[in-house]
Amino acid sequence: MSMLYALLCLAALNAQPTASLTYQDRVGVCVHMEHVRKGGLDRVKELGIGWIRTDLNWESVERRKGEFDFSAYDRLFADADRLGLKVLVILDYWHRFYDGPRMNTDVARREFANYVAKSLARYKGRGFHWELWNEPNHPKFWHPEPDPDEYNALAREVQGVFADLAPSETLIGPALSHLDLNFLTGLAPVLPKFASISFHPYRDGGPESVVPELDGLRQTLGHIAPQANLVASEWGYSSARGRMTDDQHADHAMRTLLTGMVAGVQRTFWYDLMNDGDDPQEREHHFGLYQSDGTPKAAAKALKDLGRSLRDHSYVGRFALATPQDYALLFAKNDSYRWVAWTIRDRATQADLTVGVPGVRVMRPGHGSSEKSSHNGRVSIPLGPRPTVVEVNGASDLLKRVASLPNAPGHASNPTEATESLRATLAAAGRVWPKASLTLEGTGVQRVSGKAERVLSAIDGALPPLFKLAARQEATIRATLTLDQGVRLAFVWRVRDLAVMAVFPHDPLNGSFEVTLVPLVPQTAAGTSSAKVGATAVERPFMFDGRRNPVLVSLGSTDPGRRLRAEFRASLRQGAPWVGKIETLFTKRFAPEDATAFRAMVDTDAGVTQRVTVSVADAPSGLPGKALKVDYRLGAGRGYFEVRPPDGGSFPAQATSIGMWVHGDGSGHALRARIVDATGQFFQHDLGPIDFKGWRHLVVPLDNSARDRWGGANDGVLHFPVRLHSPLLVQPVNGGSGTVYLGGYTVFSALRE
Repeated sequence: MSMLYALLCLAALNAQPTASLTYQDRVGVCVHMEHVRKGGLDRVKELGIGWIRTDLNWESVERRKGEFDFSAYDRLFADADRLGLKVLVILDYWHRFYDGPRMNTDVARREFANYVAKSLARYKGRGFHWELWNEPNHPKFWHPEPDPDEYNALAREVQGVFADLAPSETLIGPALSHLDLNFLTGLAPVLPKFASISFHPYRDGGPESVVPELDGLRQTLGHIAPQANLVASEWGYSSARGRMTDDQHADHAMRTLLTGMVAGVQRTFWYDLMNDGDDPQEREHHFGLYQSDGTPKAAAKALKDLGRSLRDHSYVGRFALATPQDYALLFAKNDSYRWVAWTIRDRATQADLTVGVPGVRVMRPGHGSSEKSSHNGRVSIPLGPRPTVVEVNGASDLLKRVASLPNAPGHASNPTEATESLRATLAAAGRVWPKASLTLEGTGVQRVSGKAERVLSAIDGALPPLFKLAARQEATIRATLTLDQGVRLAFVWRVRDLAVMAVFPHDPLNGSFEVTLVPLVPQTAAGTSSAKVGATAVERPFMFDGRRNPVLVSLGSTDPGRRLRAEFRASLRQGAPWVGKIETLFTKRFAPEDATAFRAMVDTDAGVTQRVTVSVADAPSGLPGKALKVDYRLGAGRGYFEVRPPDGGSFPAQATSIGMWVHGDGSGHALRARIVDATGQFFQHDLGPIDFKGWRHLVVPLDNSARDRWGGANDGVLHFPVRLHSPLLVQPVNGGSGTVYLGGYTVFSALRE
C-alpha cells in the first residue's frame, strides 16, 4: 500500500503567493493571429484555460512610417474580453523602417520605445500583462547575434516608458529560450524592474525534469531579483510523426501545465493552440492542441476535461507517493477537492489516495469517468503517464486541514535560514496536528525521529554539516510529520553551494593548462591562482569586472603526467575570501587497442542507409599522439550515431566536468554527449553544432544542468558515481557524411573549499 506524503515546499521564492490563484488563472496558451481568424479564442474558453499569449508585432501596427493601425488587434482583444480571457502581450520585433532586423542602434531603440508608448496609450488599464521580446538569446530572434548588453539597452528604454506612462501596468521579461543562466545573469541591471521573469523551458524529456532546474534559476535570481515571480510563457511538445503519439502528446500537455505548479511557476503557457501546418514530419507544425483546420486533437479533449474538473480550484501542493517518480497534486475550492495523480515510471502502478468521504468520481481526461467507493476513507487508483483526476465533493475534515497548511520554502542558502524556515513551517503544521511525530534527516546527516518538540532541538546541530556537504553536491533536508489516517507530511529543502565562480579547466594543444573562470553573480572581485602542473609552479592574478565576463588564466607548461593541482582565492566585497581548488582526476589518451574497445551505435528510421566506422589514427595536426577517428555516412531521414567507451570505470562525487578534444569537420551536425548516473538516469548535454574545423576543447559539466534527462531515478539530480556513456553523439539534420576525431578527455574536479 502506498503511503501518502505531502511536499508543500516547491512553490518557493514567489514575490506574490500563488496559492490563491485558481487553475484557470495559472494556465495559458499561445495563439497566433491566424488562430483567431479560425475562431480559436472560443476554443481556448472551452479548454478551461484563462490566459492567452500573443504577439503585438511592431511591423503589423506601423505599416507606414509614423502611422499606427491597431484595428486587427482591437478585434482580437475585444474577443478576449467577451470570453473573459486574460492577455499576455508580447512587444516584438524589429522594424524594416528603423535599422531592422537589428535592435542595436539608438534609432531602433528610440522608435521601438515609441511603438511601446503608442501600444500603452491604446490598451493600458485593460488588465493586460506585457512581455518584452521573445527569446532574445536565440539567434533567430536577435540579430546579428544575441547580446545581453543590447537587450539591456532596449529594456531600459521600455522600462522607462512604462514608468512614465503606465507605472501600474505589469511588465515581464526576458522570455528566454530554455533556462539560459549565462545570458540571464548578463541581464542583472534590468531584471529587478520586471514584475516576473519569463522563460521557455522546452525539452525532449518529460516536463517534470524542470523542477530541479528551477531551483538553480531561483538561486541565480536570489542575487539579482529575489522577489520576482516565474512565468513559463512558452512551453510545449510536438506530435510530429516519430516524436510521440497523439495520446502521449495529450499526456505531456496536461503534465506540462501541472508541473509548472509543482515547480512554483506562477503561470505556464502551452505552445500552441493550433497546428501551424500539415507536414506529418515537420516538428514545428505539430505543437497545437488542435489540427490546423480546428479539429481537436487528443490533447484538446483531455485538457477540456481537466479544465472542467479543476475550474475555480486552487493548487494546494504536491503529495508524492511511493517514489519520487509518482505525483499526486491536491486542488481545493471550499469543500470541493481534486486529486490529480500520475507516474513517470516505465510501468503502471497503483496509488492509495486519502479522500475522507464515502465515494468519489474518478476521471481519466479524454477517456471518461466512473464512480468509486472509498475504503476506510481511501481510494485506490491506477497510475500511468496520463494524469487521473479524483473528484472529492463534500466535506473532508482531513483534506480541509491539509489544504490549510502554508507552502514552505524549498530553498535555503545557509543553516540559519533553513532552521528558521523549518521551525516556522513545522510550528504551523503542529497547530493543526499537535500530536504529530517528526523525523528529521538530510544528505549525510544522522536520522533523528520522535516527538516533534524533541526532534526540533536537534536541528541546529544537524544542519551545519549538511551545508558543508553541499559544497560538493546538492544536499537535501527532509522533515516528515506523521499525522493521522495514514498521512505523512514531508517538507523538503534543497541545499546548494552558493559558489562565487565556475571553474572550467582545459589543456590547450601546446601542452599547458588553462582555466576559464566565470563569475556566477555579476560583481567586481580580484583574485589569485596558485597552480602546480607536474613540477612547475605558477601564480597568476585575475580580475572580475562586475559583469558576467569569463576570465582566462594560464596555469602551467608541458608536463608528461598531465597532472594539475591549483587553488583560487577571490577577494569579495563582503570581505571573506572565496577559495576553490581544482585537480585532474583522470586523463584518457588513445592507443591502437581502443579501435575495438570503443564502438559505434547507430539509430535510424527504417530504410535509412548508414555506415559508421571507428579506428585509431595519428591525430590531425595540432594534437600529439593518437586519436579516435570516426568516419560516418547516414542517408536522408532521421538518424544519429554515438561512440561508446568500454564498460567499467566511473567518476566520484568530486568530479565536476569532463574536458574533451574534438576535431570537427564543419558539417554543422548536432553534437551531444551523454553521461549516466548511479541510478541509470541519463543526462544528455548539447555541445552545439559541429560548425568548426580543426581542434576544439569542449566541456561536459557533471551536474544537473543537462536539458534532456530520462530513466533511472528520473529526478533531475545527478547521483554519483557517474560514468561517460557516449563522449560523441552526432545527429545530422537529414543525413550526411564526414569525419570527426576524439583526441582524448580529462576528468576534472573544481570545487569550493
